Amino acid sequence: MDMFRLCRSDNMGLRSTAPSIMLRLDKVQECYDFIKWWYTGTDGQYDWADASLPYLNIKDADVFEPCDVFISEFPDLGQGVALVLLKIKLLMDLQSLQEASRSVGDNVPQEILDMIREKAVGPAVSSRPEIMEQPDQSQNIAAMRKQKSNIHFWPALLNPASHLVARPEYYSRGQESEMQVTLKYSYASWAETPGAIDIIRTLSKA
Repeated sequence: MDMFRLCRSDNMGLRSTAPSIMLRLDKVQECYDFIKWWYTGTDGQYDWADASLPYLNIKDADVFEPCDVFISEFPDLGQGVALVLLKIKLLMDLQSLQEASRSVGDNVPQEILDMIREKAVGPAVSSRPEIMEQPDQSQNIAAMRKQKSNIHFWPALLNPASHLVARPEYYSRGQESEMQVTLKYSYASWAETPGAIDIIRTLSKA
């Protein structure tokens, strides 16, 4: 994060790669706060040279909120891909909570069930008592499944092949070269999340 404070305007474009690294470190909340700031923390009048202005100051934003706030005329593909993976992580956590309640809920004391449910999810979910205390997660799961993003990246994620070793000399928004660059630095975060790519594969067939 010090790199961003050295150059607030991020001329190197590190804001596109940082979210995937955060997810690999299981920093889901920090990742969401980071992405949300880049979409909502500035406007056309923001003075990047003024160190007194708030910078990356969003903390504990609602990771379960709809993605409407991230709709932009010029979306950041790297951040968008990370945001989808983040939402998938939350979806899988909710499914784990649901499964824990259904499989052992009536067979163990409540305090044991609470311990099982807490171990089944990441900190972004376990820190939300209003979610953890719900025995039925069906409504939350349905809400997460409605949150979609740009679909053009996903065929390459499912069949990366030569895209992972491509070395485009430059790239521009919306081109295959942009996808190849983004895939290269984000693929590991997907591969290290069991079941995430399978969810994209299932959605692509819907």
